Amino acid sequence: MITVRSKSIVKILFAAAVLLLFAYVIIEKLYPESKEDKPLIIIAEADSVFINVMREFGIKNTWYSKKGDKYIVKLPPDVSAEMIILDISEKMKEKNVTIVSKETVKNQRAVMELYSGDEYFYSAEFSYDKNN
Repeated sequence: MITVRSKSIVKILFAAAVLLLFAYVIIEKLYPESKEDKPLIIIAEADSVFINVMREFGIKNTWYSKKGDKYIVKLPPDVSAEMIILDISEKMKEKNVTIVSKETVKNQRAVMELYSGDEYFYSAEFSYDKNN
């Protein structure tokens, strides 16, 4: 036989379950889990990939420098900035990295910005130097 006390306990438990369900839905909306399985990259790893790609393309250490969070790269005319950016992108495709690039034919410049998740890491400005 169900008593009045048992009925009130059931009502309280049911209300608690409903409240927990609403709380769960609200938390899921406010703080969704990341669906990315790709790991975030760290700045040192991104710098390492950049420097290794420079070496692979035969870019000497004296042809590029880093000032703050920006690389300045002077390329010889026979090296394509677009190919360097593509190679960097290929080497980082397994990471949670976004590369934004803009090339201007008139000024013969290319600018690349690298982000990991929503965090800005660095940019690289490529220009051509006939003396290299």
